[in-house]
Amino acid sequence: MREYSNIITLTKNGRGLYSIDPVFGCNTGILKNPKGCFSDCYSARISKKYGYDFSKNVKRDFKNDKHLKQIQNKIKKLDFKFIRMGSNGDPSEDWEHTINIIEKINTKKEIVIITRHWKKLSENQL
Repeated sequence: MREYSNIITLTKNGRGLYSIDPVFGCNTGILKNPKGCFSDCYSARISKKYGYDFSKNVKRDFKNDKHLKQIQNKIKKLDFKFIRMGSNGDPSEDWEHTINIIEKINTKKEIVIITRHWKKLSENQL
């Protein structure tokens, strides 16, 4: 099976919504059900279709400061009040990394986190 890239990207889906995912894959979700949440996880299904192992979490990050600035500038220019995080993996798989990415992004856009909350946030993280 193919592995996801560890380089973070800002993506736009077919409905025009933007996402940035600090983690691709969802090991905990797949362990609970091989087909993912509700026995029909869209991300798990698409990953399988294209030969990716959705059961393996891959942390994604910026290549360097230039890459970070490029994504920050794209986010600032979006005609949306928010971006999503957790479209192709569950941010709760690594909360420390997720929080770190949010802090790096540091724009005025709201970040909507999509999660099954497999792993709980600590009070300190909240």
